[in-house]
Amino acid sequence: MLGANLELPDHVATDAAHYLEAAKDERLPGGWMVWESLAAGAVLLAGRASGVERTPTQIAQFAKSSRERVCAAARKIRLQTNVDAPVVRDRAVDRVVTALGEAGIDVETGIELVRVSERLLEVADTVPIGPGTARMTVAGAAVYAADRFTLGKALTQVDVVAAVSETVPTSKSKIASYSRAVYEAGETHLTPTDPVAGLVAGD
Repeated sequence: MLGANLELPDHVATDAAHYLEAAKDERLPGGWMVWESLAAGAVLLAGRASGVERTPTQIAQFAKSSRERVCAAARKIRLQTNVDAPVVRDRAVDRVVTALGEAGIDVETGIELVRVSERLLEVADTVPIGPGTARMTVAGAAVYAADRFTLGKALTQVDVVAAVSETVPTSKSKIASYSRAVYEAGETHLTPTDPVAGLVAGD
């Protein structure tokens, strides 16, 4: 039904069905991650993988789900099944830092935040942290964590929430919780030779 309503080619709908089957095999439905959200997330991933994309907002219109839950479901499927699908928000850190720049973060600080945050987000995608959370929220948490590692401490949780919420809704509690998890994961998983490892270790 989503494929028809969104006028997607048959091969995209077929791929989405395979992603949804993988989610079923891993018993991902449950709690707030209902079938409708997972189906929408599967469509988002399949569209991204095929280059025939529909936005989370477009998909949410037909999915009985919110834009945030569509994004969260896509991340959950990608991180907790064996499907080979690209990230949906491949420039998530850039989006957050760009929004922060509009709020007054200077260019030099922004460049450093991007450098550290992108590495931390890679770790968060690997561990994984917040698999049932929109990647933009986890990116925001990575940016907030990165600010703790760098000089200046330029950001507040309110700043980051506002920047992330330009794309998907989030909250201070999510940024606080996931930024702690990102920090701890960075300490555990970055190797001593990683260019960001020294910052995470507090050097």
